[in-house]
Amino acid sequence: MHLGRTTLSKFLIQQLDGIEDARDLGALLIDVAAAVKTISAMAAKGALGDYLGKAGTENVHGESQVTLDVTSNEVILKSCEWGGLVAGMAS
Repeated sequence: MHLGRTTLSKFLIQQLDGIEDARDLGALLIDVAAAVKTISAMAAKGALGDYLGKAGTENVHGESQVTLDVTSNEVILKSCEWGGLVAGMAS
């Protein structure tokens, strides 16, 4: 592992240091990044992880939903809900 590598966490700590109320923004960005990483892993597994195919539901426009779409939405919602920094979210 390369010790000089800049991670998102390190970057946020450096950039948001000394800025009032920046901790909440940094924490929210870390929550979203963790959700994106989880969704990326699910997409990489594809059919092997049972993330492809129809979910058996329809969206508000009457379109058939895909399992990965539904699961990704749940991952984002749960990730942001856990931190307690988001009061509401629309998808």
